[in-house]
Amino acid sequence: WAQHVMRAVQKCVYDTEGTVNKFLVDDKGVLLLCLWGIPPLSHYDDASRAMEAAIAINQQLTDLPRRFNSIDTEIVVRVGIATGKVYTGVIGAPTRHEFS
Repeated sequence: WAQHVMRAVQKCVYDTEGTVNKFLVDDKGVLLLCLWGIPPLSHYDDASRAMEAAIAINQQLTDLPRRFNSIDTEIVVRVGIATGKVYTGVIGAPTRHEFS
């Protein structure tokens, strides 16, 4: 399921010119950290784009089990959105680093 979730989320995020920054899977489920407003894809309406993606993600993931005829599977979607200025950059060593 994680691969199907990732594909659905990626499409919704990329359609609104956002970025999938982190993808974590653990015993509690799947967590994706998605960002909008990261150069060069920065827009005046990035908060609205994030909301648009959140609504689309909720719809896509809620419908996912039905598309695979998996009646006994339920996907619970929770979305949090924060807005404002943030400081970003590359963190880590030259051999292993990430954008955060």
